[in-house]
Amino acid sequence: MDASRGSQDDLTDPPIIHLIRQAVQGKTKADRQRASRFIAETLATHDRVKAVREKVVTALLQEIREMPISKHVSHCGKSFQVSPFEYYATCPKCQEHIKVRGISGHPDIEDVFDAVFAWLHKPGASAIVERRRQQLNDDL
Repeated sequence: MDASRGSQDDLTDPPIIHLIRQAVQGKTKADRQRASRFIAETLATHDRVKAVREKVVTALLQEIREMPISKHVSHCGKSFQVSPFEYYATCPKCQEHIKVRGISGHPDIEDVFDAVFAWLHKPGASAIVERRRQQLNDDL
């Protein structure tokens, strides 16, 4: 589908309108049935995608709520706390620079925070954040 014409999730997208017309006004019964089946499949897929999206967002929100402020690290017999966003830390016992956060091709919850932190650097974001923080404080 042409990206300039909208997304497949948009049920007012011209190709969907065309299929609906074809389902109602198709020249042959086969044309009408084919269009009707495609519309039914498209709507079912849309509902499944919507359900999966809802589950993913719900799980993500839960992960964010449960995200600790620090994480426990052990090195050379010494335990210490570091920010969950740090990639590296210095062991307080041996002063070695150690990796404390995984770097992989798979996104993790810390990557979500990194994306939010990057968004916070956009012009005007700090004012938006301050207003929202005040709203949240007012709701507590």
